[in-house]
Amino acid sequence: MNNINNHKIFGKKTALFLVLVLGFFIMTTSFCVANADEIDTALTTKVSHQIREQVREMINAGVDQSTALEVTKAMIQNRFQERHILQSQQMVKLAASSGIPIEPVVQKIKEGIAKGINDARLVKALKSVNNRYSFAYRQARSVENEESKIQKLAERTADCLSAGMEEPQMLQIMKRLRQRIQLKENPDEELAIQTMTTTRLMARSRINSETITDAINQALKEKHSSSKMMQMRLALKGVSNKQGAEQVLAKMNQGQGKQNTETKSDGSGSNGSGGDGSGGNGSGGDGSGGNGSGGNGSGGNGSGGNGSGGKGSGGN
Repeated sequence: MNNINNHKIFGKKTALFLVLVLGFFIMTTSFCVANADEIDTALTTKVSHQIREQVREMINAGVDQSTALEVTKAMIQNRFQERHILQSQQMVKLAASSGIPIEPVVQKIKEGIAKGINDARLVKALKSVNNRYSFAYRQARSVENEESKIQKLAERTADCLSAGMEEPQMLQIMKRLRQRIQLKENPDEELAIQTMTTTRLMARSRINSETITDAINQALKEKHSSSKMMQMRLALKGVSNKQGAEQVLAKMNQGQGKQNTETKSDGSGSNGSGGDGSGGNGSGGDGSGGNGSGGNGSGGNGSGGNGSGGKGSGGN
């Protein structure tokens, strides 16, 4: 009797499981068919099977269906060669699957079409955009942990590359930046973004990239804060050549050095009394050398330790 009941229970569970699997299969199939119908409906019959499949792969990688169809149709309408359409679709899909924003790639496609850029050249430009953002996000993730900060820093880094900075130089700056952050002395949450914003301004001003790298690395080495980076940016606004930038940076470094010297001295050098300073060594004791009598006199070198030379042996 128990065996019969067990068989019945097992049979019900099996049946329920099969119903669920079948239902899931039907839903999935229906979705795929509907999705396929939408894509096929949106694209004319002249569009090749490969292009249609790339649209589906873009969507599967996370690209919004309307975006995937929009850029594909735009390229078809502008008579792109099929291989260039496929390559462009792959660039969008690669961005989506790599966890970097697709907007820069999509925007570049739209800009290229609007400007009438040759499709072969546009594909090269898309590869550059993808490489630029891939590098930028890798570096940003090595510096920041929060996604919002990563995105912001990556955007600035990509802008620097677009403005003419080279990857090896950016690696140098990022390395120095990581070293600063890892010290954890006086944590400065804005240091990374302010550093990269200043770098971007200098790059856009067409300052020599080596000058930029040296200046930023030196600033980080001297433990400049985010506010100091902002000051550097303000000082460099409008400067568009290496010589001008070097002059501004030299002045800033001189100012920093002077400030450090004044901080260390703490008012030293105030002991001198006695006119020309000759009485400076003797103004001990009573301090009577301060009457100015030591201007020309020998009392300046005298037995100032006891204050005897103060009152005027050197007054004449």
